[in-house]
Amino acid sequence: MKKLSLVFTSLAAVAMTLASCSSEEKYNGLDEDLPEVLPDGRVEARFGAIDNGVEELDDTRSAWQGQFQENIGITAHTEDGSEIFDGYDNMEYRPVYSGSSYRFDAVGDGIYYSADENERIKFSAYYPHQNQLENGIYKIDLTQGYDNIEPLLWCGITADSYNKKSSVVTLNMLRQYATIRIELVAGGGYDDADVKRGGTVAISDMTLKADFNVYTGECTAIETGDLDVTPNQIQSNGLFFIYALPAEALSTRVVKIKLASGDEYNWEIGEKAFEAGHFYQYRLRINKVESNFNITIEDEVDGDDNVEYPDYIDLNN
Repeated sequence: MKKLSLVFTSLAAVAMTLASCSSEEKYNGLDEDLPEVLPDGRVEARFGAIDNGVEELDDTRSAWQGQFQENIGITAHTEDGSEIFDGYDNMEYRPVYSGSSYRFDAVGDGIYYSADENERIKFSAYYPHQNQLENGIYKIDLTQGYDNIEPLLWCGITADSYNKKSSVVTLNMLRQYATIRIELVAGGGYDDADVKRGGTVAISDMTLKADFNVYTGECTAIETGDLDVTPNQIQSNGLFFIYALPAEALSTRVVKIKLASGDEYNWEIGEKAFEAGHFYQYRLRINKVESNFNITIEDEVDGDDNVEYPDYIDLNN
């Protein structure tokens, strides 16, 4: 499965959408076509989207605008949010690009406003689209590995309501996963090949599978346990990546490291919590000196514009 590719957008553009989950704008800069009007007076609803999840990547922090590689699902709700409007549930929309700007067009039948301009509706959306949702439940399975999982983005039921006279609805899609990057570095008694090739990394006491309600954003854990961290597939460089659902600090949680030699290390991280939309990175220097095993940690970096790793902290194992 292709990964979500990212391009920069200005912080100003993001700020325009922070007040609510959506706003009425043009297709993020594309020429605005007139909506389709049916003979009975119903009018086509039109959508753009912005990925407004906070994430730090490649030594920078910025707002990100997502170029979606998969389709999204959009649901129309009655104005009070209590019911699905006119059967428009989990409607599939595909991205259409013009440079760095884009809109979403319906795959098959789209969503139409009522002919009565007094009848207003709201919207929710999620990415990537799943064909079969039962009662709005999106199935999350994080055991598939980082390279086989698309980031889950979600826009809850919009604060504003819309009618046949509304312009383009820009959906503010927020990231629902945390991203974790772990790098293994050779310390005393090891060379690079010992720690960078053939090893495994897992984080205990994490959610593996869950049901995510695309209407409410409620997430219910179905299975928990050790979450395997996927090694970088490009080369054996000691880098491991993972998507994780938000997790509160838990005293029993550890990072489990097993080198190809069979040497094992545990790093207790029970005081750490993971938040949706954040990028966490850890550099672990593993030392084997005589009979003493220890891990040296460069702690998480999240929230700085320019990454500077903190001082090493030695943990004896």
